[in-house]
Amino acid sequence: MPDKAQRLRAVYDHLIDLIEKKFGSDAKLIKHPEGLSFGMLYKSAASMTSVLPWRSDDAVVATRSYVVTGATIDADLMRLLLGVNANSPNGAFAIDDEGDIVFCHTILGNSVNLDELMSSITGVITTADEYDDIITAKWGGMRALDSIRASAYMSGAK
Repeated sequence: MPDKAQRLRAVYDHLIDLIEKKFGSDAKLIKHPEGLSFGMLYKSAASMTSVLPWRSDDAVVATRSYVVTGATIDADLMRLLLGVNANSPNGAFAIDDEGDIVFCHTILGNSVNLDELMSSITGVITTADEYDDIITAKWGGMRALDSIRASAYMSGAK
């Protein structure tokens, strides 16, 4: 029986294979194989999909997109986010320890197929892209992808 690290690597390799077979060189993947994760870009949003251990013999595929950083978190914003959560089949908004707004979705990894994977990633990244402008227009802050670009610029990266 393969150890946990081998099982996680097998799930990661399966995900990459599914995406590359479907999209070929058009797949806009930013691979992080040592971390068992990959990123994707879509309009003003970016997502990170990671393979994580689940129980003793399974894995989950967790996709997360940072939506907005630095927004004013108030009751109206929380109502908006919770309202979306109540009706979203593909994930939920959350606020991390730094106060950044994220959108996340998790699926089981050992038996994932291309349709499930793409539905999860697409649901996360399109929701992030839709709501980043809505949130920044009313509650301020910066779209997460703009924040990443600003940080890269300030550090001298191109």
